[in-house]
Amino acid sequence: MTQERSEKVFFAEGAITVTSSRITVRGDLHTMNNVASTKVRSTHLDDAKKKFMRSLGVVGSLILGFLLAVLLWAGPGLLAGLGVGLIVWVAGTVAAYRYIKPGYTLYTLDVGTTSGEQTVLVSRDLGLVRRVERAIADAIVFRG
Repeated sequence: MTQERSEKVFFAEGAITVTSSRITVRGDLHTMNNVASTKVRSTHLDDAKKKFMRSLGVVGSLILGFLLAVLLWAGPGLLAGLGVGLIVWVAGTVAAYRYIKPGYTLYTLDVGTTSGEQTVLVSRDLGLVRRVERAIADAIVFRG
């Protein structure tokens, strides 16, 4: 007499499915039979265009602050012009660093198998990677 265990689904979202016997990520199939562990890694990547935009924002605010300082120097005086120019430059620099993020983090989910480590998922969304990691851990526990 054979007893069949039905396949239990631990995670199903979009093109990612984790069940008691397999992991499917965007068409790639990994079997749960030899999965022993999971590991999440992060890699920080830079975007050259955003770095240039950030630098342009800092330089632009410096030039604007200098122009305001020169224009106000003729009117209210040197200290008022330098003060306003410095405030404009600092505000522009803070805005450039706060709102133009030059890089992003890429998260990789690797599973440890009997034949080594395999990359299962690569995403910018840490929450998604953690949910898939938890589903794989639940499937390992379910397997026994």
